[in-house]
Amino acid sequence: MSPNLNNTDTRDTVQRQSGNLRIFSGFLLTYVLVILLFSDTGAEKFSELHRVFDASNGILSLLLALFLLSEQYRIQPNVRKYLAIGFGFAAATEIFHALIGIELSGWLNWMGSYSNTLRPTTWPPSAYVLPVALAWTYWLIRRNTTLRPVLFAGGITLVTVGLYLLSLKLPNYMDTGILGIQRPTQAPLLLLLLGVIMAYWRERHAHPLFEGIALMAVLLFLSDLFMLFSSSPHEKFAMMAHAGKFIAYILLHTIQMRVAAEDSRARALAEQALIASNEEANRANRAKSEFLSSMSHELRTPMNAILGFSQLMQYDENLSAENRDHLQEILKAGEHLLGLINEVLDLAKVESGRIELLIESVELCSVMDDCLNIASTLAAKRDIKIGYTALRGAVIRADRMRLKQAILNLLSNAIKYNRIGGNVKVKVNNKNSTHLRIDVEDTGSGIPAARMGELFQPFNRLSAENSGTEGTGIGLTITRRIIELMGGTVEVESEVGVGSTFSIEIPLESINQPVPAQKSSSVNNVLPEQNNVSTQHTLLYIEDNPANLRLVAQIFSKQKNFKLLSAHTPELGIELAQVHHPDLILLDINLPGMDGYQVLKALGDIESIKNVPVIAVTANAMPSDVARGKAAGFAAYITKPLDVALLLKVVEDIIQSKTN
Repeated sequence: MSPNLNNTDTRDTVQRQSGNLRIFSGFLLTYVLVILLFSDTGAEKFSELHRVFDASNGILSLLLALFLLSEQYRIQPNVRKYLAIGFGFAAATEIFHALIGIELSGWLNWMGSYSNTLRPTTWPPSAYVLPVALAWTYWLIRRNTTLRPVLFAGGITLVTVGLYLLSLKLPNYMDTGILGIQRPTQAPLLLLLLGVIMAYWRERHAHPLFEGIALMAVLLFLSDLFMLFSSSPHEKFAMMAHAGKFIAYILLHTIQMRVAAEDSRARALAEQALIASNEEANRANRAKSEFLSSMSHELRTPMNAILGFSQLMQYDENLSAENRDHLQEILKAGEHLLGLINEVLDLAKVESGRIELLIESVELCSVMDDCLNIASTLAAKRDIKIGYTALRGAVIRADRMRLKQAILNLLSNAIKYNRIGGNVKVKVNNKNSTHLRIDVEDTGSGIPAARMGELFQPFNRLSAENSGTEGTGIGLTITRRIIELMGGTVEVESEVGVGSTFSIEIPLESINQPVPAQKSSSVNNVLPEQNNVSTQHTLLYIEDNPANLRLVAQIFSKQKNFKLLSAHTPELGIELAQVHHPDLILLDINLPGMDGYQVLKALGDIESIKNVPVIAVTANAMPSDVARGKAAGFAAYITKPLDVALLLKVVEDIIQSKTN
């Protein structure tokens, strides 16, 4: 069976073949009845009927060509076009053959004087063109060869013209009898039709239309057998031949209509299956998203208490040195666990294809400066020097946040897995006119060539888990997949005992004149005892978790210019808001009875407090959660575990903007 064509189910194929053979049997019986009709000695009264048959065959061929061009069948497009061209040429030659034989009158009578001369020359093309096209199409299918349809049409045109020229050398049947021109041309035609029958019957499993073509060729073969015995275009054998050809075309039309209906039904079923599959995939994705969101919330909630209270204890001046060391270990372990949670969630999103990227024009130097500022703190702890060769003015196409995440990951690994007092070199250069390259080179122990294939496997740290260096084994996997989603690549070169070089190639948009960098301000990590605001502001915190309530109460207890009210239920929170008219409301999302969005709406419906800014303080940290929160109208969206200094800054900024 040809590899170019689609297979059908075996049971359906058997049922279809049985149906087509029944149709063929019915048409064959019809042909037998027609033969008996024309065997009557009075068949001469049908003397002009052969022209009607010729014209009808031409019209039927044209309809078949149009059906094939209308993409009604699940056949390879080129094969459909080859068949359409074949039937189109058959239609043209049949109609021309019929028109030449019609005695025209009036202003069209110019053809009449040539009809007797031309008509014999038009028979071979009308008989040969379709079998030649079918045989050529089969040859292309078997060889798995694709030919441009225009070349196929050109080839058939040459065959048609050649047959016309050859026919001019044949004797005129008006002088010598039709038998004179039939014998030398009929035998090759019969052999060609036999080949077409066997070829397309062999391919009948590939597509039901091929079975129809084979059965049509059987009737064409029988009809052309009668032409061997014809001595006149008007006698009974000629009528039998013309009728057989007409019935053959009707047979193929009947089968093709059945095939088109089956293909249409199959397409409908395939579309339904695709819709069902998409719905199932969407359900699975929604379930996965809900699971990730739920897991994120459940893990972040206890982490909020661990990291939140640990941050508060940092500011206790009475804490002993030993306990301060213990506290640092708690913070370090908590931050590592939080990083692991974030990376696992990132990996799950990347692997499910649900990571959202905002591809935009990004000035690379600003991103690199931010990444190097963050990495320099870690490098200083290990006495590692970072060298940076910049490409000023480079603008790339990327997601700024995700690109920063990827670069920080490479910098972090280059520092963590380096030797004490080692070096890290960062180079940025334009590889070519379309891509920019970022190299991060370290002086670590290097990676053995035999283990390079394991480098980007999730949770595979290449035995580094025994080195005492913290890590998850996920970062490189996420980095590579994020960069690939942005149209880039991640490569690595390493030599044991020398070090490794990780490279990111990212699409380059342009290289402009460098823009003077602006110094960015960082959040003060010192918890202020007193702010330079003389007025005391009332805050309301609506939260059902007692540990979170205590944590926020402790944070604001040191802020003399803030008075904090707490509510452990949504209803109590709405009531306190109406009574005290707070300057700012901190609102959890996952609340019993009413969620944070319902509470936000309820607050907005109360005229006296509808303009009070509301900050979401929640463990719902998925990107879709953040986007939904911002769209709902929260003044800010802060995720747990809380960064105490960041929380204070956001609150002060909103209060300040409201005061102004």
